[in-house]
Amino acid sequence: MVSEFEEIAGHALAYLVWGSQAARGDPVVGRLRALVTGVMGGSPAFARLEQEAAEGAAGLETMRRAREAMEAVAGIDRDFARELRRIVRELQGLPAHEPPGGLTDEPPGPFTEEVPPAAVSPLAAPVTEDTVPAALPRVAAPPWAETGDAVPVAPPRAEDAVPFAPPLAEDAVPVAPPLPEDAVPVAPPLPEDAVPVAPPLPEDAVPVAPPLLPEDAVPVAAAREDAEDAVTMRNRAWLAHWSGETGDVAGAREQYAVLLEVSERTLGGEHPETLTTRANLAYWTGRAGDTTEARELYATLLPSCGRVLGEEHPETLTVRANHARWTGEAGDPERARELYAELLPVREVVLGEEHPDTLTTRANLAYWTGRCGRAADACDMYEELLPVRERVSGHEDPETLVTRANLAHWRGEIGDAAGARDLYTVLAWIRERDAGRDDPETLAVRARLAHWTGEAGDARRARDMFAELVTVQERTGGARRPETLAARIDLARWTGEAGDAAGARDHYRRLLAEGGNGTPGAPAVRARLAYWTGEAGDPALARDLCLELLVLQPRTPDVYGPETIAVAVQLIRWTGEAGSPSGACDLARDFLSLRVDLGPDEPGNLAALAQLARWAGEAGETAESLGLSQVLFKRLQESRGAGHHDTTTARAWLAYWTSRTGQPEEAVKLYAQCVWGRERERPRSWVFDADATRWKVTPGGDVEPVG
Repeated sequence: MVSEFEEIAGHALAYLVWGSQAARGDPVVGRLRALVTGVMGGSPAFARLEQEAAEGAAGLETMRRAREAMEAVAGIDRDFARELRRIVRELQGLPAHEPPGGLTDEPPGPFTEEVPPAAVSPLAAPVTEDTVPAALPRVAAPPWAETGDAVPVAPPRAEDAVPFAPPLAEDAVPVAPPLPEDAVPVAPPLPEDAVPVAPPLPEDAVPVAPPLLPEDAVPVAAAREDAEDAVTMRNRAWLAHWSGETGDVAGAREQYAVLLEVSERTLGGEHPETLTTRANLAYWTGRAGDTTEARELYATLLPSCGRVLGEEHPETLTVRANHARWTGEAGDPERARELYAELLPVREVVLGEEHPDTLTTRANLAYWTGRCGRAADACDMYEELLPVRERVSGHEDPETLVTRANLAHWRGEIGDAAGARDLYTVLAWIRERDAGRDDPETLAVRARLAHWTGEAGDARRARDMFAELVTVQERTGGARRPETLAARIDLARWTGEAGDAAGARDHYRRLLAEGGNGTPGAPAVRARLAYWTGEAGDPALARDLCLELLVLQPRTPDVYGPETIAVAVQLIRWTGEAGSPSGACDLARDFLSLRVDLGPDEPGNLAALAQLARWAGEAGETAESLGLSQVLFKRLQESRGAGHHDTTTARAWLAYWTSRTGQPEEAVKLYAQCVWGRERERPRSWVFDADATRWKVTPGGDVEPVG
């Protein structure tokens, strides 16, 4: 393990060597430099470090020697050690009297090379006494940061355009967390992605500026708006492009539509400049929200590009890529994946396997593969893409960071919450160092880090991280900003997951009191309020809140959404816990009868069957409950597998009702099997209530749930 002073020395060197120019101008950093220089100025190791840092390449071995020299001096000069510790703690925004947090033996994520410790961003705002603990754990810098290569890099390379007009840009894919195939969690009551959290960063190149105008081009303001000469048309194209880039997406679309009419009349329908205008019209149509029309515009543009430019011309390939993207955005992710799969080998042959556009296509293929429900395949694709990005563009190139963010997302989606957390930890370290702790993109990464920290099992840490995020976002963006509200919703959730059900309930109450139905995701927030109200000990009120929600939501089989399913199953549970097990059974049977056409293995039906099995037994029908539990266990074993957490929980309930029907020996055998299986499974369940997954064997040999 890293010793206390070894950590302090590592942080001090990190501020002196890796801190930005702004941080180096900080008076506290100045005091740190004066202290270290005054005491260690004659040390060969420190002199070597200063020389390499000035050259921009402080090496790992030099850092190690300087740290050891600093530790040796501190062992002799206790005043130096005490003052160094005080300054470092001040830079971290921590009270000087508190012991520093320990570092792990290895940096998080896939990096295993031993590196000296590094502090979080020197630009981070100090933490005052009334703030919550810092959200980001102090982590070791990624290995590449020790080589001196972590210098600013050029922005992502965008694809070239045909001449004389804004280029064909392969647009950014907004990576929203996809719904998993079985995303019908009923305890907690909402799908995990129902609460808005920042999605992973997009992978594609963003639209770039039009090509530079020739020297004789007249300014836009000086050109006649009704003129149709080449220079004026170029200026109008620039105006349309920058209208969109500055936020007037609808205006950009309208301007390109007018330009297209003129271009088709004066140049012809298949002139290269006309094709470029058609492509940009398609792009801004999609950005304006008309994804189906964007897909059709790109589909009709493709044959023209093939005839005029050639089937393998880079711009034709760009149009194919955008056609694939908007096909997916229009609601057909499977076809989008197929189009990208067809495009990839062509780009590999025409451009090369490591050309930036080829790598972008690989990234999009991985993305749409995940959107098709194949999270494991998407994760594998990003695993293969990341080392290529690192080799071609560098460890900290923006496109490499985007790939790492998407890999983190899909790792979490396949159940590797700890792996997702570790990758986001590294990303947060880089974002804080480069852009500051309060940068919007940094905050988005910190939100994902907090989310996966909670999913990895540390609910209290997730709660504290979201509490700090709420404070920062209220200060920087306002209390009603969508990102702030999303962080507050997450704070409420993890407050409850950390064991404070009443606190979670109160958070949700405040959200609704302040925003009412205007709160983002208001139905989901109300469903969460119902859940935590019941968990806080008021099942009757939780039942009433669920009834109120269902009155506002349609109850026909073809429009049951995840939130409605969750609320309906909650209603069954809280009705039973409010003292009416027979009423809970009636509700469960009614629910199942409405959804019989969806099949017995549909997630919502399985959840309702689990509730029916439970409350039938509580109503005194133990034989019926045992039979239903046997059916449920068989269905889950066939559809989810013997080792799945829900199958394990079904086995535990089966053991319980077996015990209640006078078969204690058989019950204990079943219970022993479910304990053996649960040790290897994820702790969360979407079929069973969270409080029904803890079990015990009584002194009499019966199996009973705890809590």
